[in-house]
Amino acid sequence: MRTFLMLSMTCVIAACQPHASPATTVVPSSGTYTFDERVTAAAGAPVTTIQGTVHFTGDTILVEAQPGPCHYDAAASTPTEALVYACADVHLNFDRRDPVGRATYVLQTTVTENKTTCIRYTTNSAGVQVCAQTAVEPVDRKVTVSAKLRLIPATP
Repeated sequence: MRTFLMLSMTCVIAACQPHASPATTVVPSSGTYTFDERVTAAAGAPVTTIQGTVHFTGDTILVEAQPGPCHYDAAASTPTEALVYACADVHLNFDRRDPVGRATYVLQTTVTENKTTCIRYTTNSAGVQVCAQTAVEPVDRKVTVSAKLRLIPATP
């Protein structure tokens, strides 16, 4: 009976100890990595270059990038999944469990496309209204592009 009581007390004490949640555990990464991405938002759109350096030291990430400057975005970051850095119109996302292997970028840009609009109508012999003259006008459209951020170990 005494052995059962001791074993039961040990189980209760062990169950009450705080445990780290696997979702909040940060896999420590160390080292310096570079990235150089060429992003095209749509066919015919200009190419945006995202390049820079990421320094991992334990649970700390330092980001230097162009476009920049970069700052930690506490509002976009989540305590269990991602650390987000805002660098001008680019967001760099680092997974808390695998910050090097699952890094991504999100870029929002404006693409100008041509839209054809009818500017003059006429009625044909059957009484149907048809377009008699068109004009081409530029129209801006917001585009979001996201992809894996390829981090390459920097050479010393």
